[in-house]
Amino acid sequence: MAIVVATVAVIAIAAVGWFRVPDTGEEALLLFLDAEDATASCLALDPAVLAGMSPAFAGTVRSSDGESVVLDVDRWYAGPEAERVELRAPAGMEALTGGISFEVGRQYLISATDERVNYCGYSGPVTPELQAAYDAAYSS
Repeated sequence: MAIVVATVAVIAIAAVGWFRVPDTGEEALLLFLDAEDATASCLALDPAVLAGMSPAFAGTVRSSDGESVVLDVDRWYAGPEAERVELRAPAGMEALTGGISFEVGRQYLISATDERVNYCGYSGPVTPELQAAYDAAYSS
């Protein structure tokens, strides 16, 4: 099952951003899919801009149930170092079209600024172009 998020959708970090995964008891970072986007005008992908975004990570979708997506973090580029991140969609957000389709087993690059992730070119499924931008932005 896939969750589709509109290109103007974002993720907001909750005030209490950690939770325990029910089946394992492991701690995970909790993020929410939101309808606001501070960068909705879609800036061209620029590694210099990307470098200021945190958290930033590569993750593989572990599960997707229509209301939430759980990613196993493969690599942290910036920010807290949880083993998992859960994305939760408010009611109705999972049905939006024109955005990212989260598929189980697929890897994504996710970045955020001011507690919001921009899906407008700075986050999405791993592609050679997006991976090169992350490598350039977060190399040190």
